Amino acid sequence: MGRQDGDGERARARAYERIREELRAGRQAFIVCPLVEESEVLQARAATAEYERLKETELADFDVVLLHGQMKSRDKAAAMESFAAGGADVLVATTVIEVGIDVPNATVMLVEDAERYGISQLHQLRGEGELTGTRQSGLARFGFARLPDDAELLERAHGAALELLAADPGLAEPEHVLLADRLARIEAQPVAA
Repeated sequence: MGRQDGDGERARARAYERIREELRAGRQAFIVCPLVEESEVLQARAATAEYERLKETELADFDVVLLHGQMKSRDKAAAMESFAAGGADVLVATTVIEVGIDVPNATVMLVEDAERYGISQLHQLRGEGELTGTRQSGLARFGFARLPDDAELLERAHGAALELLAADPGLAEPEHVLLADRLARIEAQPVAA
């Protein structure tokens, strides 16, 4: 975090008190950090250091999990599954969470060192609420995959699509009607040059 004056410390204390209120009410929270490891050059809070600190201080009474891009895929998946299933109260993460995590029970997000992010990154982190509007929740309109992290998922999705088309080439089965309709609308859209 940037320079910590008295106002900054008071704001930080208020932010964590608000987070604890939400957690005591049965909700969950995200805490986003800009780096995985400490950087003296940037003087930014790293996710790993913040995770360790929070477990001992402001959030000692809650279950806190860590998620960052340098973790093994299975460890990242385990952390996310724990948080998404409600097994963890707080997810401390780097911006790896901008990839489309939807946890409706997570009602608060604290972004450390927000001045280090561009507006587009902050916009991506905000889930489907609006940064400046009144819409604060909802399902994601877009889903994105990141290579190489999501390569296995993309391969499985491709295999499932091939199996579905082999079993029902025209997508005529009742359970595939909506998919067929969506594909027809996509195919009807003009391709941008």
